[in-house]
Amino acid sequence: MDFPINTISFQNAEYPLLLGEISVPPRLLYYRGALPGKTPAVGIVGTRKASAEGESLARETAELLSRNGFAIISGLAFGIDAAAHEGALRGGTPTFAVQGNGLQEIYPREHENLGKHILESGGGILSEYEPTLPALPHQFLERNRIISGLSIAIVFIEVPIRSGALSTARHAATQGRDILVFANRPSNHRYEGSHMLLREGARFVSSPQEILEDVFATLPRYPQCRRATPTVRGPTSKHFEDEKEEQVYNELFRAGTLLSVDKLAEITTLDVQSLNQILTNLLLSGIVEEHGAKFYAKK
Repeated sequence: MDFPINTISFQNAEYPLLLGEISVPPRLLYYRGALPGKTPAVGIVGTRKASAEGESLARETAELLSRNGFAIISGLAFGIDAAAHEGALRGGTPTFAVQGNGLQEIYPREHENLGKHILESGGGILSEYEPTLPALPHQFLERNRIISGLSIAIVFIEVPIRSGALSTARHAATQGRDILVFANRPSNHRYEGSHMLLREGARFVSSPQEILEDVFATLPRYPQCRRATPTVRGPTSKHFEDEKEEQVYNELFRAGTLLSVDKLAEITTLDVQSLNQILTNLLLSGIVEEHGAKFYAKK
């Protein structure tokens, strides 16, 4: 990887502000790319074995926050973590991954390209461990205090009862960070830990928009952070075969979230058969993505 490994000590004035205020900050921080600065950050964590619905929610939440000027913090793991980084990359504000191993290698290796994209977009990959140290289970629990320490709030998506994300919640509570939790059916095992957090006093949220409202309300508690400014983007120049393709793309773009075929039919008044053909063309063109039988306009 072209990005060198740098180090910064706790005494350095450029050390991340919020992280320096927790009870046990890393005395030495290794990083590739950039360090989190004064931009307010939100952590997004959850299960590695996420459902398509959970990953979609993580992407949507991260993108909305990122578009509105919040950095996204997560752990680059499979499932919710990776989806959060992907959503943040769409939003335009840098995202930061905290590793539970040394930075000589990206872990998991399957996420080397994702890590590269994070760095190329102005974000960073951080660790408190020496570069050659391999990934060990206890280190991922230790690094969770860094994820919460860098953030003004933590969002929990699909947290089973036996999940490392619960240790992030414990650290967040100790650090005085807001804990925002999505819930689901009581019988859904992927949310058993989420429901436990709600019983213990975490804040229930039902949509990415609610999270955005909550974190904006939290900002005055962190005067050391620079107030977020929205990233305003319009549709880029695209090639469409006809007006209907352009109409469908523009509706997806305006929605800024995943839409089903039925919802698109309602908005555009096009029949489902025509929509399916149009969406197929847009998917093949690479300007629309599909996640869990729903569709999303790439920017």
